[in-house]
Amino acid sequence: MAKRFFTESEQAEVLEDPNAFCELWSKKEAIAKYFGIPLGDLVRLERSGDSKHSDICIEKHRIGETTVMLC
Repeated sequence: MAKRFFTESEQAEVLEDPNAFCELWSKKEAIAKYFGIPLGDLVRLERSGDSKHSDICIEKHRIGETTVMLC
């Protein structure tokens, strides 16, 4: 999954810390929903160097054992 949906730097982050996978995944889902595009399209934009989403404010909230990412 990481090879398919994460950039190379994100894949390296997951290799260093497997717990990072869920946080990165949730962040990508929140950004894709914010723009109203499929996750695969967001990944293609990231890999092509389009970083317009890097300015989006992402809020991370913990609710019990659950982490929620919001744009």
